[in-house]
Amino acid sequence: MDDGCLTLIGIILVFVFVVPFIASAWPILLPIAIIGIVFSVLHSITSGKKAKIIEAERRRDVVRKADELLNAAREYLTPCLVIDSNIWMNEAYDAVFLTLNVLCKQMSYKLVLFGVQFDEISNIKKATNYGDERNKRSRIAINRIESLQKEGLLTIQPISLDAERGAYADPLLVKILSTESRKGVKCTFISDDKELRIRVREHLTNCAQAEWNVIEIDTLIPQCELISESFKYR
Repeated sequence: MDDGCLTLIGIILVFVFVVPFIASAWPILLPIAIIGIVFSVLHSITSGKKAKIIEAERRRDVVRKADELLNAAREYLTPCLVIDSNIWMNEAYDAVFLTLNVLCKQMSYKLVLFGVQFDEISNIKKATNYGDERNKRSRIAINRIESLQKEGLLTIQPISLDAERGAYADPLLVKILSTESRKGVKCTFISDDKELRIRVREHLTNCAQAEWNVIEIDTLIPQCELISESFKYR
């Protein structure tokens, strides 16, 4: 028996047995089908409302946690706050600078960038070609510096007429932190350079006459990213 005959027999069986059954059961199947459709629509509406409620609660929770983190982060804006040059030049730290911007405005605080840091960053830009990774990083830093300066949230001390050749900030930053902490000034140092953090921490441990913070940038990033996200929901 070929495939054509089998197909024909199948069609005949459907009409003989299935169609009459559907016709006789239709008064029962129709209400069931309608109930199923209504239930599906109601479930979709309910699920959508539930998802919106959950998302609204999540956003409120983000804002609440962000406010707590902002309040806690106020302790970092000490009379002597030093931010490592590498932080200024890293594109991945946008959320950190947004957080600093918000805190400075809330507390009427002005960041200090030391002249040797600005010279070091400027020299990198001048010594590299456009498109080079180090050139890009220096431009990111300069853009951040100018943006904060325009908003009155940053000052450069001291600022020279032109970038000093061979400027290297790390030794001076260690000296500034040591000198200020020895005077009893509360100091904070933020860096992604482990070796430099070790050096600063050791100096402050030995000479500080006031409280001090040495902060690893990796601990700040998740907090600052949550704070940054919260501004979408305010």
